[in-house]
Amino acid sequence: CEDYSIGKRGHDESIQSMKVASVDGAFLSVGEKARIEAYVFKAKDTSSRSNPNEKEYAHFWYAPDAKSKDWSHLRSTSFDPGSGGLMRLNLNFTLQPGDSTQAVRLTYGYAESRYMGPCDRMDKYFDVD
Repeated sequence: CEDYSIGKRGHDESIQSMKVASVDGAFLSVGEKARIEAYVFKAKDTSSRSNPNEKEYAHFWYAPDAKSKDWSHLRSTSFDPGSGGLMRLNLNFTLQPGDSTQAVRLTYGYAESRYMGPCDRMDKYFDVD
């Protein structure tokens, strides 16, 4: 999947950073818990959109082999519009057996992104990393 960033940073929905680390502080290992920590930017003003009260959605994905792009859905979360600004999202998951290069992915956006897959492209109100 390609990275995608058509929206305006600091204004529209965007993913600012992501980090993966073990929960216990040890090395990442198969069968152990890992934590995804992501920072997303919530839109400041949605009043000009067709449905300004529509929620924003974050979808976490995991692939035990980054080259295969066989993504598993880990969790989805929705957020009410408004307030805007930087928000931290955390998710713990168990590392599965796989290739030496595994991957996580986050899709984050407004309205239609509630149905978003790991590699889908939407309009300017979403981001994929």
